[in-house]
Amino acid sequence: MSATARRRTLPPWPEHRPLRAWQQEALEALAAHRGEAFLASATPAAGKTTFGLRVAYELLSSGRVERVAILAPTAHICRQWASDAARYGIDLEPNRPNAEGPEPPDRHGVVVTYQAVAAGVRPHRTACNARRTLLIADEPHHMGEHAAWGASAMEAFADAELRVLLSGTPFRSDNSPIPWVEYDADGVSSASYSYTYTQALLDGVCRPITFLPYDGDMEWTS
Repeated sequence: MSATARRRTLPPWPEHRPLRAWQQEALEALAAHRGEAFLASATPAAGKTTFGLRVAYELLSSGRVERVAILAPTAHICRQWASDAARYGIDLEPNRPNAEGPEPPDRHGVVVTYQAVAAGVRPHRTACNARRTLLIADEPHHMGEHAAWGASAMEAFADAELRVLLSGTPFRSDNSPIPWVEYDADGVSSASYSYTYTQALLDGVCRPITFLPYDGDMEWTS
């Protein structure tokens, strides 16, 4: 199936799933972005997955990319990404084994773990080179520029058309730089678009966190 045919299979974006204001703003910021990597730093539960899938939807529909590769921390999260993508007509294979061979041309791409890429760079690099690829890195702080997961990801997706990084915590406890993230003179990561917890509270996107005092009488049950 040709890339054009794949683009035509995408249905209209569901009317009952409109973008939140921050997601639309981030999408506009990405459209104006001229770099090869875009870091969207958004507070947890703000809707980073939906934003990432909308980016995939737009770039597949426009023909800028022919394939989407999503990196996630765990196999379970990979399945969640694939399930959410299917709601928008984006067909992603979760947890595709490295030894499976060439990807089926009738799929829009894959969702794999950082560990899977580190275990076998070659199939991911080959697939990226075969079709113009959008890379979406979910919680990229799991990668370290000089660690195995980071180094392998940089090699596998060196020729990606665009890299979108989605994180609520764009930093590492060991202060190792995250691939494709820009840093200021003080070593602080610089996001292409940022949506904070305070903004999410004001927008009603997230609920406030309440800490209750411990009275010593709590019983633990399993």
